Amino acid sequence: MAKKGTDNRVVWDVPEAGAFLGLSRNASYEAAARGDLPTIRIGKLLKVPKVAFARMLTKTETEDEDEPDAEPPEKLKAEAEDDEDEDASDAEPP
Repeated sequence: MAKKGTDNRVVWDVPEAGAFLGLSRNASYEAAARGDLPTIRIGKLLKVPKVAFARMLTKTETEDEDEPDAEPPEKLKAEAEDDEDEDASDAEPP
């Protein structure tokens, strides 16, 4: 048996993993059913691998950092039109 305070398991129960995200027991199982939590099935048991959970969080953090700050749609539309105009003027005549 493991000493108190150490956790050598490589998987969590679904509610344990959900608790790290502030989810209730029911919300944790709903997130698992949607695929928002990485799970594996062992017989009838549904478990969350710690490595996959950590990878999910790292991936989410990386995606958030890669996304630029949101800009108003009008500005994006104007920039796209400007880019199209520049491309058309850069084209060589036939």
